[in-house]
Amino acid sequence: MNYSLDQTLEQIDGVDWGEPTFPSRLVHECHRLRRVPLKEMTAGDLRLLIGQKIYPDILVPLAIELLQNDPWLEADYYEGDLLKAVLNLPNSFWIDYPDLKSSVDRVAQSALRVAEQQDGDEDVSIDDDVLKDLLDWK
Repeated sequence: MNYSLDQTLEQIDGVDWGEPTFPSRLVHECHRLRRVPLKEMTAGDLRLLIGQKIYPDILVPLAIELLQNDPWLEADYYEGDLLKAVLNLPNSFWIDYPDLKSSVDRVAQSALRVAEQQDGDEDVSIDDDVLKDLLDWK
C-alpha cells in the first residue's frame, strides 16, 4: 500500500465508518482513532487497534518500529502490552505478511534476551502472560 504517515486510516481505506452506533467506549475509541493521522498514534492507540485486529497490515510496522527500540514497551497497561497485541494476531496474518513476521521474530528474540537478563531482579516486572506468548511464538 502507498500511504503517508500524515494520513488517517479512514483516508487510506477511503471508507467512512460514520458515527458509532454501539454504546461502547471501545467502539467509540476505535472510530475516533480511524481519524487520527498515523504519525500521531501513540503506542496505546496501536495496542488497542492491533488488539482489535483493525488494519494490522498498516499498524504492525509502526508497532515494530517502537518495539525494536524497547520490546517490553508499556503502551498503556503493563510492560509488554503492545508486544502481546502483536504476538496475538492470527497465524493467517503472519502467513500473508512473512516480512513482518521476520521482524517480529527479531523483536521476540530481543524481548526474551531482556527477560533472561532481568530474571530474578525483584525491581523488574515481566508479565507472565507476555512471557508465555513469547515462548509460544511460532
